[in-house]
Amino acid sequence: MFSSSEANKSKPSGDAGQSGEAKPDEQKKTDEQQQQQQQEQQQEQQQEQQKQKTSEEESVRVQTDEEYQTFLTKVINNYGNFLTNFEKYMTSHTPEQATAQPRPLIEYLSWLYEFYGQMGKFKMTEKQLTGYREKAGAKLAEFQGLIDSLCRCAVYLFQQHRDDAFVSQSAEDETKFEHERIYATLILGNFHNYTDCSVSFCVTLSKSEFFFTEMVIPALVGWYDKQDQELAKATVNSLLGLTYNMFFKNNSEIYDVLSRVGVVDSVKPYLKSSDVELQVHALILIAFALDESQADLYLGAKEVMEFLVGHLADSISRPDRRSKGYHTIELAQCVNRLALNDVNKTLLMETDLLPALLRMCSGGREDEVAAGLDILFTLSFLPANRERILAEFGDCLRVLMADQTQRQDGRGRWREARSLQGLDFNLDEQLSNPTAASRGSGDSKPGQSAASHRPQTARQLRRRATSTDPETVPACVLQGEHVMISYQHECKATVARIKEALAKAGIRVWIDYERMGEGSTLSAMADAVECSYAVLMCMSRKYKDSNNCRVEAEYAWRLGKKVVPLLLEQKYKPTGWLGLMLGANLYYDFSGKYSFDVKINELLRVLSEARAASKIVHEPAEAAAAAAASSSVGAAAPVKAASARPVGASRPSSAASLGSTGREHQFPSAYPTLPPISASSTAGGAGSRTPGLRSWSADETQRWAEERSLNLAAAAASAGKLAGEEMHFLCGCKRSAPEAFYRLLDKFFVFESLHDLAAFANALDDL
Repeated sequence: MFSSSEANKSKPSGDAGQSGEAKPDEQKKTDEQQQQQQQEQQQEQQQEQQKQKTSEEESVRVQTDEEYQTFLTKVINNYGNFLTNFEKYMTSHTPEQATAQPRPLIEYLSWLYEFYGQMGKFKMTEKQLTGYREKAGAKLAEFQGLIDSLCRCAVYLFQQHRDDAFVSQSAEDETKFEHERIYATLILGNFHNYTDCSVSFCVTLSKSEFFFTEMVIPALVGWYDKQDQELAKATVNSLLGLTYNMFFKNNSEIYDVLSRVGVVDSVKPYLKSSDVELQVHALILIAFALDESQADLYLGAKEVMEFLVGHLADSISRPDRRSKGYHTIELAQCVNRLALNDVNKTLLMETDLLPALLRMCSGGREDEVAAGLDILFTLSFLPANRERILAEFGDCLRVLMADQTQRQDGRGRWREARSLQGLDFNLDEQLSNPTAASRGSGDSKPGQSAASHRPQTARQLRRRATSTDPETVPACVLQGEHVMISYQHECKATVARIKEALAKAGIRVWIDYERMGEGSTLSAMADAVECSYAVLMCMSRKYKDSNNCRVEAEYAWRLGKKVVPLLLEQKYKPTGWLGLMLGANLYYDFSGKYSFDVKINELLRVLSEARAASKIVHEPAEAAAAAAASSSVGAAAPVKAASARPVGASRPSSAASLGSTGREHQFPSAYPTLPPISASSTAGGAGSRTPGLRSWSADETQRWAEERSLNLAAAAASAGKLAGEEMHFLCGCKRSAPEAFYRLLDKFFVFESLHDLAAFANALDDL
């Protein structure tokens, strides 16, 4: 063996020199060749990867509806086979057995989780992807046994390891409880995903009521002080997320379960969490969980409203339109949801919401303009808000009204948007009508806006004639030619069936999908209400939450139309404005609980009575009303409704107008029947005999009570201000709807003794 130095010595010097010069060249050449080969291999690999990627994309590319349906059917069938096997495994093992064998359960849960995630990788339109996920969620919802077993498994894990696996942060426990943590994460992760995409899955999950009483609520309550524990916080986030998803579906069956078990109460403390992320999650969840019966949750909680509005304003200022992970539109929807509650309408107006909405409505982003208009429309249902909305947004809204540009979303011009039309409607058409928008001069009476003296449209004349006193209704409005159906579009199938049944019976029906053309949809709706002799109010949870439906129903009531309530959603009990309008009235149940034919026959009878009553209008009354409506100055010359009825006949009460008494379906509503107005009313206003009662101030009411030794201030503490309007209302309610009157006393008054209650009730008789 030679060393490198000995080898060099044995060779001639020349050879050695040549060898030393040639070696670097050869090495360089070799290196270049290797580098070139590597580059070629990399290029080949990239080409192969691109080819494979293209092949994969083409294999799932959905270009037509037919291809999409074929693809969807195949995938969902395979998915169903997987769920069948998964259900067999879960129902044949107890939670303890299933969690003791890590591999099968983890593989099943992982596949289910990954299947949902892979949906977004398929080449579909957004609409197709939404339909795909809904189908997947609906298919999973068919496996009640599987969902129930997964709920039991989650409850078992929580009860066994609530104080170790979920809250411990030691490395030892992390290893020891690795499988338990994976199980819980995957189960709740799947629940979170599928509650997001499927109403059917939410309904099925709600049937496992024990999941909420034995895990969701105990975890939210028990881990409130463990928010610094990573897994506990992640679990709380998942529970808040899936619960929010379920409330967001606005389904009465789901709502009934979650309300009954008291989920909202367990979430409420998180509104004051030190963790801003959890605070926002809790706020948005509760916003979609609230109804008017829970309005006290936000009474005095102005700081909560300010917190949400602050995040909305912050999101508008950011390029990505997000604050704490929530998009501007998502936060706006939350604000709008809160604003549906009339208590919150006032609270929101006391925050910095309006400046944020002005930025949205004038910023040029179509989605933000639409969201801002929705909120303004909702806020405008509170009369006290309208003047400020008009003052601060009038110019901006009139610009939108006049804009002839077609929106990029294909929904026409802004003037055709239902939210802007509805807002204009609530503002007495002061946006669309230049004459109506012009203010009068200084001829207003004290306490009266100048707007009440400006020239008005024919529709405003009719509205003014009926809004101040329902007894003074122009005959042109009293007469009707059809039945108008007011409904929310999720109930369209049932409504169409009702419409067809009425048409077969020879009743002329106005329904939007047959009569709506181009132009103002709100104007078409108003015409439909005005020309009707009855309005079917198709009640559901989403009907109550719809501003458009509220406009229709309230306008019908203001015109004195016969409003016939139909219940279209099982287990739904109206609250808020809809509950107030319904009062103690009877309704017709078309929710599917009873025979459709039986209910249609009941409805036909009441509509026949309404049609007959609408024809009793004298010709002179018609002429006078037509003259009033055509006049361009002054107020309408109202025609007494008494002249449209036989002499001596009194205006029927709301309850009587709904058909036969003694029917089995009646809401135990806490809201009063809207009291009828007596034809013998004096200047004091309908329902009272005291001149000027309606103009009393709160101080005058208090003096009246003190003169009669009534401790009214203490008794009516929860009723708020008691001025002339409220006293006038109570008088009319006591005389015309005594049951509703005493429900009002029970709800808003607290008397120390029966003597005090009797003294107040008797004193009202003297007004």
